[in-house]
Amino acid sequence: MIGPSRGSRNQFSEFIAINAPAVNIPAAKNVVQKDFRLTQTNQKGMAMGARTNFTFKTETGDLTLYSHWGGDTKFQDLAAALNAARPRLAMGDIPYALRITVSQLIGPSWNEETGYGLHVGSEGREESYEPVTVDFTKGIVIHHGMTHPINDFITYNSIQLTEV
Repeated sequence: MIGPSRGSRNQFSEFIAINAPAVNIPAAKNVVQKDFRLTQTNQKGMAMGARTNFTFKTETGDLTLYSHWGGDTKFQDLAAALNAARPRLAMGDIPYALRITVSQLIGPSWNEETGYGLHVGSEGREESYEPVTVDFTKGIVIHHGMTHPINDFITYNSIQLTEV
């Protein structure tokens, strides 16, 4: 994972590589102000270092998905992923709903060495955005200190996606 070093969020010339040799990364050409966070973008316009976690609660424990770049579109992406899992949620098939949700969030990046990580438990890694938990056992999404039924979360964030 590559990103600005801790303590120097606004100094894009300083980078660290975790579990990898140091590399020289040229400064990005685009810098975007979003949600009062300064986000660096790469040449393809993707947010760099928009670190976030998605925690999923099931009957057998918690699973957390770490995304290195997913913070800027976190809620819209989660709503779309949960929407894809709706048929399995309606059946009460939590293992398949979880797999579909995680697969949708990761998308075509399954073959990439970096970008996403999975760990058992709810203790997230770096978080630059509001924490979010999907409790499949109760059918709710928890974020910003509020609890929403999964279907309401999908509807609200899908509407936000189309209005933007």
